[in-house]
Amino acid sequence: MFANKKQANIISVAIIALISLCIYYSSLNNQFLNDWDDGTYVTTNTDIKPAPNESLAKNAFTKFSNGHYHPLTTISYGLEYKLFGLEAKPFHVFNLLLHILNALLVFAFIKLLAGDVLIAFITSLLFAVHPMHVESVAWISDRKDLLCTLYYLGALCIYLLYLKKGGNKLYAFTFLLFVAALLSKAMAITLPIVMLVIDYFKDRKFSSKIIIEKIPFFILSLIFGYLSILAQKSSDALGDVAALSIIDRIAFSGYSLTMYIIKLFWFQGLSAFYNYPLLENGAYPLIYYVLPLVLLVLFFVLFRLRELRKTIIFSFGFFMVTIGLVLQIIPAGNVIMADRYTYLPYIGLFFMLAVFAKQLMGKSKKYTYAVSAILFIYAGACSYFAFARTKVWHDSMTLWSNTIKNNPDAALPYNNRAVLFINAQQFSLALADLNKAVEIRPSYVNARYNRGTVLIRLEKFNGAIQDFTFVSQHECRDIVSVYMYRGDAYMRLQNYLSAIGDFSSAIQNNPGLQQAYYNRGLAYYTINKFQEGASDFSAALKLNPGFTQAYYLRGLSFYKLQDFKQAYADISYAAKMGYRVNPNLISEINSKLAQ
Repeated sequence: MFANKKQANIISVAIIALISLCIYYSSLNNQFLNDWDDGTYVTTNTDIKPAPNESLAKNAFTKFSNGHYHPLTTISYGLEYKLFGLEAKPFHVFNLLLHILNALLVFAFIKLLAGDVLIAFITSLLFAVHPMHVESVAWISDRKDLLCTLYYLGALCIYLLYLKKGGNKLYAFTFLLFVAALLSKAMAITLPIVMLVIDYFKDRKFSSKIIIEKIPFFILSLIFGYLSILAQKSSDALGDVAALSIIDRIAFSGYSLTMYIIKLFWFQGLSAFYNYPLLENGAYPLIYYVLPLVLLVLFFVLFRLRELRKTIIFSFGFFMVTIGLVLQIIPAGNVIMADRYTYLPYIGLFFMLAVFAKQLMGKSKKYTYAVSAILFIYAGACSYFAFARTKVWHDSMTLWSNTIKNNPDAALPYNNRAVLFINAQQFSLALADLNKAVEIRPSYVNARYNRGTVLIRLEKFNGAIQDFTFVSQHECRDIVSVYMYRGDAYMRLQNYLSAIGDFSSAIQNNPGLQQAYYNRGLAYYTINKFQEGASDFSAALKLNPGFTQAYYLRGLSFYKLQDFKQAYADISYAAKMGYRVNPNLISEINSKLAQ
């Protein structure tokens, strides 16, 4: 077909790069998803916006970021921010460039591994176009997977050259790329095991040399594994579902593993969020325990193919090693699986499909035509669904609406979309989503909190009080706001004593909150406790001397206490500062002073 191997390589990589660009070009117009980690990693991340006396590198290397230690990823965000500010397009451009480079590295890796251009082309093409990879490319926050894969594949390519040529320089270069991968994401700790899998595939004879040359890699993996655990603990990401029994964890891990293989071919229902199953009559649905058995049957059937046994062992070995850490045997986060977790692991399965295809195509022309047609249809379907899915990630509203459509039993997407409705002042739509979120997960504190704020806006104060009372009885990151909102609801219901109690609790937790003093002062004033009210208004003014409304109400409190001199001073000052004061009131106070 091609004049020479060099031409085949050039045309192959050109096709891969062009198709990748066509599929993901629309992602360049996507926005930041500030409610889905983009805010934490980029738009509100002060670590990537160092002050003049700070260093981006120091921030990146000495701090954890949202449960991760990935200094090179943080630095990449920081450099983009310095060059382009908070414009989303350059961040998306860099993600796409990384994906194209990774697809080309897959081609190089498989070419070095198997020595076959066609197998390398099929593997890298499927890597480039598969819709499960859209999340990693179209979501700015998954930069860590893209960057880690870049260095990870680079390390594997150099390692294969080391196996072929030997030499300390290639060995050292492999190690340096491994370090870079670890500094991009701790998932790279699996690389030394993958190197052993490659040793098996390349028929390296087991010896002490194989073990010794891997020791530095394993030591580094242990160090970064420990750092990863510390990072996860720093953001409370570990143990979200720690109440699960070991049997449940194994079943759920088997389920997610099976679903990853199913989604290799079935693209319907892809979601940004796959929640853990809900208990039904005290037990989890049977499918979560049965479906993994299908996987065991598949393994059994495949391993009976003796001619391809080595390929199958390598392919599944690569897949299992690289995805094993995110199978939730040790729970981390609140998802049972995620599309982004397949970004690197799927290379193993794509390789197996490519080898199968190459073998069948070698049988006869009929097989060649049939397999080529199947591959064309499969790659075409992947491209179509990937292209469509990049638009799902355009903004938060499109993302969460699609997630709700494909995963209607998850509470988080309803809560996140409700926040968007709240910001758009669409409170009825927000309430509907929050009601659904609480229906699915009654203990969902964030949804209860958000619903409380919406109910206040809709003047449904009793319901708001119930939600904020629930939140106050559970772990809440912003208990002061809970007391302030509930105190406001009590005020609206004229339950002033309860309001005073909540504002007092807010002050106890945050003595510098001027609004809490003002609100409590207003409640005291309303129940004719003018001395207490004046004292609170004074506290508010101490914190904010320009708080004109507090001057006015303190003046009214002094008027009620018959301290007309102080009343005149406060009320006249409020009027001077632009607060609307009834002139008759000032005249009346003047007449009192004249008596």
